[in-house]
Amino acid sequence: MYKQELPLLFPDDEAVQAVAAAMFDPFEYLALRNQDSLLKTDFKKPLGNVAYHIPCHQRVQNIGKKTRDILQLIPDTTINVVERCSGHDGTWGVKSEHFADSMKIGRPVFKQMAASDPDYISSDCAIAARHIEQGIGESKAQKLHPLTLLHMAYGIDTGLQPPAESNLSVAPITQPGEKHMTPITRDNLLTLEAYAKIRKDFRTQVMAHKKTRKIALGENITLIFEDELTVRYQIQEMLHVERIFQEEEIVHELETYTPLIPDGHNWKATMMIEYPDPTVRAAKLATMVGIEDKVWVKIAGHTPVYAIADEDLERETSEKTSSVHFLRFELAPEMIQSLQQGAPLSMGVDHPAYQATLDAVDPSIRASLVNDLSVA
Repeated sequence: MYKQELPLLFPDDEAVQAVAAAMFDPFEYLALRNQDSLLKTDFKKPLGNVAYHIPCHQRVQNIGKKTRDILQLIPDTTINVVERCSGHDGTWGVKSEHFADSMKIGRPVFKQMAASDPDYISSDCAIAARHIEQGIGESKAQKLHPLTLLHMAYGIDTGLQPPAESNLSVAPITQPGEKHMTPITRDNLLTLEAYAKIRKDFRTQVMAHKKTRKIALGENITLIFEDELTVRYQIQEMLHVERIFQEEEIVHELETYTPLIPDGHNWKATMMIEYPDPTVRAAKLATMVGIEDKVWVKIAGHTPVYAIADEDLERETSEKTSSVHFLRFELAPEMIQSLQQGAPLSMGVDHPAYQATLDAVDPSIRASLVNDLSVA
């Protein structure tokens, strides 16, 4: 308004022109200060991985990527930039008649923002950031304005807690041509309206069920063993959050999530490496390359079974591993038979940077896992 519209409305008003010339976007101003070596860059705290969205108003004003440029000055901070419409468009996206369309328009942005497994999601447009947060769904990432991130980087206490890892897993993508057991079908999914009515009670049921599917390996690694109920919950939540009702999109969600359901001769789990502080987590992940291949389960009397990890895509580099992995444990028929006859079950991690052993899995969790297996 002050930089463009008012000068156009009052082209001969010198006061308006003077105000326009003195009006800056916050990071535009900070970039000018840095250009003149007047910006303090003694940052005290890295931000880890930040997914940053460039809003439409900055593109219209031709401000450029000033926010990214300033945030990139912060040591040990990675800025992943997404420059695309979030689908909100002021109040348009919150109106009931437009909400589904706004979520559909924003879906590419939601996926790009979530793809880097960020510690923070941020945009210079607060309503766009809120829209993106809603589109991503449950995530470890905190939504913070770029100015708040800068505030934190200077070491100024904001009263905000570091992001915690989410307990809601994201399923791997099905590879073309693969076939999987899919007990969840299009016909037995609830409509958006029907699910909204039972969502609260269903969530309570699933959270209670997950307690019998969760294994802590030491203080910083958690395994959540997926089954039909946990995967059904994820699918219904995705349809609900993204307001998906088109047939082909529902089928896509089924094809994406159902590979996480065990096949009767294996267990499938989401592995989460959890360090609340982004700085500590980044340092630890750099030492844990290959750890997903060192997770094991052992049925008494048999050799350990090591996980087959991340079959959908590579989730680590030579420099660091990811904080989330997807594991499959293939069990031989004689192992399943031993379990069904009461053999003890243990689990662990055997990696140079992290070792943990659970000598005996809790009986209620063991019973839930054995229930996944077919009769040997």
